Amino acid sequence: MGASLRPRGFAPARALPLALLAALASPIPGVARAQNRDVVLPFLPPADPDVTGYRVYISDLATQLEHVFDIGLVQPDADGVARTILTLDAADSYVVGMTAYNARAESELSNQIEIRGEACDAALCDDANPCTADSCGPAGCSSAPLPEGSACDDGYVDTLDDRCFAGRCVGVSLACREDLDCDDGNACNGSESCEAGIQCLVGTPPDCGVATQCADPVCFPDSGCQWVARADGTACDDGLAATSGDACLAGVCQGSAAEALSVAAVVPQSVSGGRQTLEIRGSGFVIGAVLSFENGAGRSPEVRSLLIVDSRTLRADIDVYSKGPRRARFFDVVVTLPGSREARLAGGLRIDP
Repeated sequence: MGASLRPRGFAPARALPLALLAALASPIPGVARAQNRDVVLPFLPPADPDVTGYRVYISDLATQLEHVFDIGLVQPDADGVARTILTLDAADSYVVGMTAYNARAESELSNQIEIRGEACDAALCDDANPCTADSCGPAGCSSAPLPEGSACDDGYVDTLDDRCFAGRCVGVSLACREDLDCDDGNACNGSESCEAGIQCLVGTPPDCGVATQCADPVCFPDSGCQWVARADGTACDDGLAATSGDACLAGVCQGSAAEALSVAAVVPQSVSGGRQTLEIRGSGFVIGAVLSFENGAGRSPEVRSLLIVDSRTLRADIDVYSKGPRRARFFDVVVTLPGSREARLAGGLRIDP
């Protein structure tokens, strides 16, 4: 049936022939659900220049309810055909017609065409749930839970042994991926470690050593073992026959002839990755000494704790990072005292790949 505009003052317009090109859009989530589809509605516009817009009349065959959509003035494409898009329920059938209008009147209804409903499109029934079996039937898409305990993938890298339970994919959370994930920040209860991603193992509390004549070993949660100096001037014996008037100074027993600061050796001289314990041997060590490693390839070892055994021996726990150059690396061993006095053993620590 044609549609033409015949109000007074409005010149006749030619018919609006309709054609349809339908394509399903994304499904609506849910079990036994309907789907929406986008319907491309092509039509030939009338030649009348007074047309200012179009209306689309849609009747739902199931309910006989009519819906009117004002789509405004749609310009034709290069082929002379104008097109608009309707979003319809894919499961329902419809009758569609159009009119043209201007400010004075509206044309008669164009030829009407029927858009048949479709139950569903199996390609659009995936609900993105790995624990349901999706299917397409007369009532639309449906999803049924998989058997309890079915293997699945919950999409999280920090879970393992993913299984379906009540239609949901649930994995066992990894307690850790590496030792650092288990670190509780307390240096006094040892270094925690990760066991196969399943659990964190407690560490072994550090041995802070025994008291010396001039200092007491104390563990601090944030920094580990440290020496707390006894009062300067406390009488002691440095064990050297060449000195006299021995007394505690900055936590170290010293005679009147103070030793020069030096770094002579590192034991062991060669280590690999992980937590390592070193002895730094030299002379002139006092409370407040700082140990560092410099001028090597890759990341420098990190000092976790430093104990001053006496003026000639430091004991250090260090973390050696194994990622880096696949060759032996050498670091300078540097001891710095309060006041910036420094002693260095060039290439004193070797790290093997």
